[in-house]
Amino acid sequence: MNKEKSLLLQSFRIRKGLKQSDIALLLDISPTSYSYKESGKRQFKMQELAILKQCLELTDQEFSEIFD
Repeated sequence: MNKEKSLLLQSFRIRKGLKQSDIALLLDISPTSYSYKESGKRQFKMQELAILKQCLELTDQEFSEIFD
């Protein structure tokens, strides 16, 4: 994930009023691990992507903008 897509994911999370630690809890990973994934240093697993799409209420288009 490049910097632009990382910032886009971050903006969707913030708009929902969620902290990185909130998402980490939903994904059952550490806040540090989520931070690495949101910043593009590590990749999300498929099941994590599904949870993210649902909890951030991303449309298919928004999801594609971030993860394609």
